[in-house]
Amino acid sequence: MREVFLYFLRLGCLGFGGPLALVAQMQEDLIKGRRWMSIEEFRSTFGLIKSMPGPVAFQTAVYLGRHRAGFLGGFLAGFGIVFPSFVMMVILAAGYSEITSVPWMQAALDGMKVGALALIVMAIRGLSQGYHRSLYFVCFLLLNLFLLAFYQISEPILILGSALFAVLLSQKYSVQGVFASSALASTAATGIAMSSSFEWSTLIGICLKAGAFVFGTGLAIVPLLEKDFVQVHQWLTHAEFMDAISFGQLTPGPVVITVTFIGYKLAGIFGAFVATVAIFLPSFVHMTTWFPRMTSLLLRQRWIRSATLGITSAVIAAIILSVYHLFEVLYLWQKISILIVIAILAVIRVPTWLVIVGSSLIGIYVQFA
Repeated sequence: MREVFLYFLRLGCLGFGGPLALVAQMQEDLIKGRRWMSIEEFRSTFGLIKSMPGPVAFQTAVYLGRHRAGFLGGFLAGFGIVFPSFVMMVILAAGYSEITSVPWMQAALDGMKVGALALIVMAIRGLSQGYHRSLYFVCFLLLNLFLLAFYQISEPILILGSALFAVLLSQKYSVQGVFASSALASTAATGIAMSSSFEWSTLIGICLKAGAFVFGTGLAIVPLLEKDFVQVHQWLTHAEFMDAISFGQLTPGPVVITVTFIGYKLAGIFGAFVATVAIFLPSFVHMTTWFPRMTSLLLRQRWIRSATLGITSAVIAAIILSVYHLFEVLYLWQKISILIVIAILAVIRVPTWLVIVGSSLIGIYVQFA
């Protein structure tokens, strides 16, 4: 247990580069180096983990910790990889008012929004890889986008409905072969209750819902949280929400740690703690209870690929709509800068933290040049 905790605590302090980079580091250190399990077992299990709701890096850490040292090992692994970024986000949230009162820091935050939104757009590109040549996927995506934009369908319902419809369609017409295997995307959902005042039950419900419907990448929480915290309950402005996303990408560990900032801003240190526990709880329960016992059975299920296509289309549709909402409130220079950063990222692979830092420098330059 000491080995598990110290390793993941170190990874939580130094784990920059996104979820896949963290998982690659775990594979190098724990599978190839310390031989916690065979490389074949890890690869097949990781393929299933990508199809489970929750942050991929966190889930992988908890699964490996449980495999090594039982339930408590899973807890220590999850705690270790999250705790450093939790502390950093609390510090940033506590000093947020002072940060925004300093002109050059406010300019840096304006620049960070550029990098944050550009990374979200690039996440859409990554999630759609393997699907863009599938006519079924394109049709699902357009239909889901239409339903979200004009009928305001609840995202969890849309995601589950898309998964079910894709599975039924594949069974009826025997088209499983057109469904490419890919990591599931992440998602968003609508608010729980129409309320303009802060309520603990609502905060917990929003974060639990996000943790239960975030697939593949932590950036998928953006549509869910943006709709709940900004549009429905109006607890945050668009600018504050984008700052939270920027901080989440700047700190090491899972990007869903963004909710720590939001929780602190709403209800102090206890709010940060409650929001953080709630968003990680669903995936922690999955990885420490039934999932390790069912991996061999799940690997034999062909319908998972079909469900993946439907879920991914719904998730990407939700992200696209949220990006539009966030994009339209930005300044003109920010919109132009986002397009430039996206063009650069399409050609050159740049670490996430460097994109955020570089974008902050753009903001400072625009403000004071």
